[in-house]
Amino acid sequence: MHFAVQKDVLLKLLKDVSGILPVKATQAILTSILFEVFDNKLFIKATDMEMYIEANAPVIEYENGNVAIPGKKLIELISKLPSDLITFKTNSENTEVAITCKKSKFSIIALNPSQFPQKTLNNDKQGFFVPLNTFVKGINQTSFAITGSDMTSVLSGLYISIKDNVLEFAGTDASRITYKKNNLLVSVENNKVKQEENDANVMVLEKSPVLEVILPVKACTEVLRLFAYKLSNKDLGKGGSENLDGLEEVKLIQDNEELTLQTKDVTFSTKLIAGRYPAFKSVFPAKSKYFCEVNKDELLKAVERVAVMADETTSFISMYLNNDTMNLLARTKDLGKANEEVSIRYEGEKYDLALKTPFLVDVLKRLDCEKIMIEINSEREPLIIKPTNDEEYSYLLMPVRLVEQ
Repeated sequence: MHFAVQKDVLLKLLKDVSGILPVKATQAILTSILFEVFDNKLFIKATDMEMYIEANAPVIEYENGNVAIPGKKLIELISKLPSDLITFKTNSENTEVAITCKKSKFSIIALNPSQFPQKTLNNDKQGFFVPLNTFVKGINQTSFAITGSDMTSVLSGLYISIKDNVLEFAGTDASRITYKKNNLLVSVENNKVKQEENDANVMVLEKSPVLEVILPVKACTEVLRLFAYKLSNKDLGKGGSENLDGLEEVKLIQDNEELTLQTKDVTFSTKLIAGRYPAFKSVFPAKSKYFCEVNKDELLKAVERVAVMADETTSFISMYLNNDTMNLLARTKDLGKANEEVSIRYEGEKYDLALKTPFLVDVLKRLDCEKIMIEINSEREPLIIKPTNDEEYSYLLMPVRLVEQ
């Protein structure tokens, strides 16, 4: 094998696949990255036996072939090389790889590529085409509620469904539920995409099946890492304007107990969690008695300030609603207390709600909106948080009872 590639191109590929490399593995081959070169393209692959990632990019091909190279050490080496053309060449036995960049020369002992666990991908298998930014944003806004404590439990996974032209996401840890719904336009015409003008939610079905999976929390994290560029700064809780590019699509293929995501540059496959997801929709109240509208950023900053004085073991804060005022209160017996007032739009009874601070901050950081609506029925029933600009997103949060201090 002999090829040349620009450092920046290679480094991106390596970063794409390296997230799933195990720190320790019973098999050395699992800590390696498989390089394959043919048709003037470089394909690099990594797996931890639960997840699999493949990325590709054009290269200058002198001789095709494949080789497995220790991943972590290779990434460390490539990251320190200058931004220039890097040449890879294996010896005749395919046991060493010579890496050259300008005046730098290295030799790395390679592993047998035949030992790398092969993954058979059927790119022609029928599946769903969904806008990539819609898919990634749905995971970002819902997966944070997953518990992740028992990796075999359905509560350690994110529910994803496509039925009747509707894409749904739901996550829960039994104390809160995140739910996101996307109405998708379907167009089938000789298996070609027919895009609707000025509508980002275009989905094409090659067929009309149903997709229903439970995606492990580790896979959710990996999808967000791979495709973070599809999220705006606001989605990431950093403020600023959106930077979403075009209608790039991801193809979703469910094959028995695996889900594969395919874009033009990256293929990601993961094992799924088996089981039946809880009937989460039945937990949401049919209607709410009172509605509180508040500026999201103002509330987030106030909560974060007040939380400094919250008890570290419970992280509870109190939320008092009265007319057009919300009072946030936190108290620690041996430290002191904090109280902050936030302006709201509210008509209803006085309410005293006790909430777990991280659960409130989690959702406020991920909503891309100016104002939110908090729907309330009683101090002991779940409250619902929704962005005022998106009726298809709901966050259910159970209040807690505070012991008098």
